[in-house]
Amino acid sequence: MSEIIEIWKERLSEEEFDELEALLDLYAQTHGMELTSIFKYGFRLGAGIMVEVLTGEEELASKLGTFHDKTP
Repeated sequence: MSEIIEIWKERLSEEEFDELEALLDLYAQTHGMELTSIFKYGFRLGAGIMVEVLTGEEELASKLGTFHDKTP
């Protein structure tokens, strides 16, 4: 990745490269937020399945299957 970034740094003007870096930073931020959200969903669903199995309460996991992430 570093080698490719260096190639683009040579090809682009300084202003264009700064814009590319800003875009890559935004992508990294949104990707991190997406991974966090997916982890939270999977964790809640897994915990719900465990509780359902241990308590015998049916459909708990399916209720958790509806995903509403309230993270800002």
